[in-house]
Amino acid sequence: MSLGIFLNVWNHSEAPGLHRLVLCAMADQCDPKGAVHASIRGIGERCGISRGQMVKIIDRLQAEEEIRLVSKGGGKSTPNRYQIAPRYIGEPVILHTEAMCEPAEEWTREQEHDHAGQAQVALSQAIATPAPVRLTPVPVQPVPSFDISDLIEAAGVQINPAQPFYWMRMEHTIHLAEEMQRRNIKDPAHLIDLIKKARNRGAAAPSGARSVKAVLSILERHPNGDT
Repeated sequence: MSLGIFLNVWNHSEAPGLHRLVLCAMADQCDPKGAVHASIRGIGERCGISRGQMVKIIDRLQAEEEIRLVSKGGGKSTPNRYQIAPRYIGEPVILHTEAMCEPAEEWTREQEHDHAGQAQVALSQAIATPAPVRLTPVPVQPVPSFDISDLIEAAGVQINPAQPFYWMRMEHTIHLAEEMQRRNIKDPAHLIDLIKKARNRGAAAPSGARSVKAVLSILERHPNGDT
């Protein structure tokens, strides 16, 4: 998969509801150029969507030019080949409003009451004449393509046979990207190397881990792979 393409789809796609969920699932499986081999049944199982509903969703995503069918498959062994829209290919960009960076203020109960009244007036005015929101692009370093199963294997986490696709869920990909940014780790291979060093120095495998954060807890006990 390509985390860069996944983050672009997650942050910028305007596809509604389940359509966006399916598009994210496809981006989670694509290569660095946006090509993805996927079956309607396989994606439907990951997203919890019936086959009939999946057919309609895929048709709409193609109509909205979110994806393009490159070649039709020939059964389970040869799934369809799709191409993610070119606008999602490249370095991921996170958009945020400047207001999110402003420090919070301490208010008294009277100030909170006054502010609530002012907020109602402002909301009414905003609905009548909405003002444009200024968005500031913040460039993020591209994240190399990475298979999350390599991380799970390096940490020694046992995969539950009853849930073989559990670690392929999109939530784990999102949490992995967040953890890498928090730890200022740009290369997934470096993250795996740290985990292997920690294991070699006696760190116990988080065998019962159910989240990326729990898997990476091995680094809290052995930062930089040291004891």
